[in-house]
Amino acid sequence: MQITKKDIHGVGLTIGDVARILRVHYNTVLRALKKETITTGRIRNLIAERRKQWN
Repeated sequence: MQITKKDIHGVGLTIGDVARILRVHYNTVLRALKKETITTGRIRNLIAERRKQWN
């Protein structure tokens, strides 16, 4: 399943926040949203973790 900017914004984060938390470049995050990379999995885990905190 593709993750989108909406998923990231849905948990109250921006692309820049995700980049900072994962210690990768902003463009790496954008590339990870376009196609499946190692970073994609890390973003998914981060979103899942944030969703737990929000609920």
